[in-house]
Amino acid sequence: MTLSAMIAVHDETALAALASVGVVRRAKRDFEAGKAVVESRDEAAATVTADGKAVMIPAAGLPAATCDCPATGICRHILLAVFALREDPSAEMAPVTSATDELHALDEAGLRKFAGADWDKAINLARISGRATLTEDGANLSVQLPDVAFPVVFLAGQGLAGAVFKGAKSAKRRMTAAAALVARQRSGAQTLDQITQDEDQIAQMSPAFLGRVQAAITALVAGVFGGGSVVAEDLVFDLSISARAQAAPRLTALLRGLVQQSRKQRAHHIAFREDRFLADAARAYALAKALAQHPEDTQLTGTLRRNYRDHDDIDLIMLGAVQWTAASGARGLRLYGYAPATGAWYTTGQARGPEWTPGFRPAMRMTRRFGPVVSRAN
Repeated sequence: MTLSAMIAVHDETALAALASVGVVRRAKRDFEAGKAVVESRDEAAATVTADGKAVMIPAAGLPAATCDCPATGICRHILLAVFALREDPSAEMAPVTSATDELHALDEAGLRKFAGADWDKAINLARISGRATLTEDGANLSVQLPDVAFPVVFLAGQGLAGAVFKGAKSAKRRMTAAAALVARQRSGAQTLDQITQDEDQIAQMSPAFLGRVQAAITALVAGVFGGGSVVAEDLVFDLSISARAQAAPRLTALLRGLVQQSRKQRAHHIAFREDRFLADAARAYALAKALAQHPEDTQLTGTLRRNYRDHDDIDLIMLGAVQWTAASGARGLRLYGYAPATGAWYTTGQARGPEWTPGFRPAMRMTRRFGPVVSRAN
């Protein structure tokens, strides 16, 4: 990417994702006061004198920019230099492909390679993020996942590695991959049902894993009432999106609820209630202990499993289908068939729980299984 193309996507919103809003506003005021001068510029790099400091900005992006002030990271002088370069009359802003289009053009192999060991957790996070908010700002795209404090901002031309996330550095790769999966599903590039996953989603939860859950809950309670809950909060959230936790939707929901309440407490939100938080923490802790003893109990896991006997192929006349939606957000499809050879009636169906597999559409499942004729008949 050229310097002009890179600078073109760094508007005020993008800069605020890289630094604090206050620092961006101060840099803008400094630019309006004439405190920046572009010394040299080509499509590889530019040098700017920003409020008396020497700034070098390469086409590789702002994280690679340098400034001779003592501050670390992207400082006010670098932001001031960006404002100057964006308004430099000698520059021609090159057209760029939008971040939405770039994500749409990605393939699963490239996304999986970027996510690495976080691939399965990224998929699980995307699957429970049906209420994610996507906002296009010029050529950039912001994805706010519902259970995450900060959005992931995709800057046009910067790729997955150049996405901006203000949360913990250890979580950036996972959050970026999950946000990309959500964006690709919304754009029609690939549904989450089509994603291949490494871990077995119905793997039993081991006592060791449930022991970590109990320890994390204890640490979160201590952090909420004693200060310093951020680390435990991140750990509980990380456990909630693991493949083993996804095998127990009831536990997953409780863990996510604890994280949400912890964030409200840190923000001094009026909706936070100590008694409710303690009660939910106790429920989650007790459930984790019970699951260690009875990992396949469907009442504890919150799942429904049936063991079906193998059956020879039969010819069915499909007579109808019913789509249903529950108040909780669960939805599904039930189909009815008749076997003329035996005179027997059969029912079958598929369903998904609230926020699970956002791309699941009952009508689409009916068409895939029995063709468009049944879909039209319904």
